[in-house]
Amino acid sequence: MMSRENLYQPILSIDLKKSLIRVHRNTLRLLGDPDYIQLLINPNAKMIAIKAGDKRDYLAHKVRKYRFETGYSYELYCKDLLQTMMTVDCGWEYGNIFRLYGQFNSKAGVIQFSMLETSPSMQQNTEWSEQTL
Repeated sequence: MMSRENLYQPILSIDLKKSLIRVHRNTLRLLGDPDYIQLLINPNAKMIAIKAGDKRDYLAHKVRKYRFETGYSYELYCKDLLQTMMTVDCGWEYGNIFRLYGQFNSKAGVIQFSMLETSPSMQQNTEWSEQTL
């Protein structure tokens, strides 16, 4: 069960087993429940950022609200983005799931997640490799 403190904290899950990124509902709420979001990676700082996007931006992902009817997160299947994340040396291994807790910068309208500060991997499957992404 989530503590009250974590209830409002932005959360991002990186699932290298299923090749998806889960953006938790509270993360989107902090951004004002946008119709589109951008996921940005800074490999030098080993950071991931999420900000509200725009329909005209080709990098933006449409947030499909109907997907929230069955869960508490929005799932993105982004093999290319995950492969880019794996080039950043932060100790991630294929087949694992990582949970990242972020910090919201209200002035910039962006949520930042450190790729180095993850919860312990929740699952491990040693049969997975780079070829599965």
